[in-house]
Amino acid sequence: MESAYLPFLNAQNVWWEGRIGDDHHLVQWGEHERKWIPLNLGQLRLEPFSFNIVIGPRQAGKTTLMKFAVEKLLNEVAKPKTVFYARCDEISDAKQLREVIETYLAYAGSKEVFIFLDEITDVNGWEKVIKGFIDDGVLGKAVVTVSGSNAFQLQKGSELFPGRRGNGVNVFVLPLSFREYLAVVDKELE
Repeated sequence: MESAYLPFLNAQNVWWEGRIGDDHHLVQWGEHERKWIPLNLGQLRLEPFSFNIVIGPRQAGKTTLMKFAVEKLLNEVAKPKTVFYARCDEISDAKQLREVIETYLAYAGSKEVFIFLDEITDVNGWEKVIKGFIDDGVLGKAVVTVSGSNAFQLQKGSELFPGRRGNGVNVFVLPLSFREYLAVVDKELE
């Protein structure tokens, strides 16, 4: 895969080199004294074709949810290069998003892929790019999961996808409730 995007893609997908344990987010999670796995991991649909939308405020656990889904896929069913993650805050526009996805699909060499696009609402026009891939049949055997902190933009963008979500669902990631927080801090505290 020769592309200007290669360093960007490799840096965010360390498991392509067999190093899921080196993933920055999972390393940070492992260093925390108090650990919790996002409660909605089981809600995420990971069977083809699914277009999932993960919605929640910043720092609520959306990225952690996606990274645990990546780890689950790698441990259970997926070959490393069929799983793709991109932080979209580094993607400047819809044209670049299309190029990044096209570069990845050429690299993967398979239509049975898992694509995770984090903070997609940072890219103006993202919904048209994803809709185009879906309408062209390029993602017919894929699982696509997007996340964003801007619920209004995600909702507005998702209006272009009636009948185009397959098995996909909306997953709402909210900060822990007080009871959930107590369970993380001290499992014996009632």
